[in-house]
Amino acid sequence: MLQKLDRFLSRLERVVIGTALLLMTAITFVNTMLRYVFGVTFHWAEDTSVFLMICMTFFAGAYGTRLNSHITMNALYDTVPRRVRKVLYAGGLFICGLASIFLVLMSWQVTRTIYEMKGEIAAIGIPAYWPYLVSSVGILFMSIHFIQLVARFLRTGNIDDTLENRE
Repeated sequence: MLQKLDRFLSRLERVVIGTALLLMTAITFVNTMLRYVFGVTFHWAEDTSVFLMICMTFFAGAYGTRLNSHITMNALYDTVPRRVRKVLYAGGLFICGLASIFLVLMSWQVTRTIYEMKGEIAAIGIPAYWPYLVSSVGILFMSIHFIQLVARFLRTGNIDDTLENRE
């Protein structure tokens, strides 16, 4: 059952990233052409593009965690023996996992606060808390992936592994 959930999360992340990128590109292109050719624009294009960029950024961050491909500083890591690398790798995963869990908790508080304000993004007609909710969900997925990577490391002892190898 956990593997089904994991595959679902992986597919969902890829679909959200791809769809957000495609829509953002199309909206920006069409709006730019309308502005320069006809002198008119969609009043909602900029806010929609920003919202789609938020979706893409946080879901791509989660997917990058799944692939274990976040930017790292390897100068020290590459020069130490394999046993020390394992300690550094495990420590990095643990610290990043804790930080992402902290960010989830904080982002849910911000989302709840914005939700209670009952505001709306007028240009696109969505509740003001939606972008915050999207970021909270993206960070939650990232936290789940860090937990999966830690569990996989503890189970296998492999470093620099990804979660996509199972699919």
